[in-house]
Amino acid sequence: MQLFYPVINDACYYTDMNLGERNRQYWSEYEAGTTPGVGNIPSATLLERLPQGARVLDVGTGTGELAEALSKLGLSVAGIDINDHEITANSARETSVTYSTQDITERTNFEDASFDLVLFRYTLTSIHKDQWPALRTEAERITKPGSYVWLAEPGVNDAYASRYALGSSVLGDEHALYVFNDKDLAAKITDTHALEAVIANNQIARIVRHYTEAELMDLFPSFTKISLEHNSDTSPSGYPLDTITMVLQKQEK
Repeated sequence: MQLFYPVINDACYYTDMNLGERNRQYWSEYEAGTTPGVGNIPSATLLERLPQGARVLDVGTGTGELAEALSKLGLSVAGIDINDHEITANSARETSVTYSTQDITERTNFEDASFDLVLFRYTLTSIHKDQWPALRTEAERITKPGSYVWLAEPGVNDAYASRYALGSSVLGDEHALYVFNDKDLAAKITDTHALEAVIANNQIARIVRHYTEAELMDLFPSFTKISLEHNSDTSPSGYPLDTITMVLQKQEK
């Protein structure tokens, strides 16, 4: 899918990058140690379900805090991210985590049925729906029968209704929205004309997506839900977030 901007003053503003590539560029530009993170962690109950020395994949590992905390518990952890700056810095530390620059929406270098647990912590929010088929395929390939997916991702929230509506008019996705370079613009952009103007002025940082429970489940069709929580959080721009924390288990064949 190409991201086409609306017509403004008889000029068509567009980019030849699809939405996934636009977000990739945004996250790849963070310098080492500066990638923002969130504090959600898997529960002790989930970790106790894992076999001794279980293999864990932290998708979108960022600065590696979660990956390295789990490694210290005796788990065999791999961390992947599209930001090569972070991966290089993480790999230079003394740690047993194996880091690599990889994208879960492409085929990774992991073998089939490699992992007992795969973690997504505010990672799926940057994956556009056009990338979902590739994500499904890779998640299915690298997970073992009986393995788990743990995720903490932003849920659809009525507080964003107007922003969903504006974003949908351009993005064609009912739960995607723009994040602006200036966070104060989120409250100021209230109609399509204003949105067109900031797009034309290249004031868009990235596009994020919020999820319903059903959409998250649909990303992992061979998994069943074993736990679900909703928690209130706050975005970096000060907006309320509903974080969906879910544990899924892959069905045994």
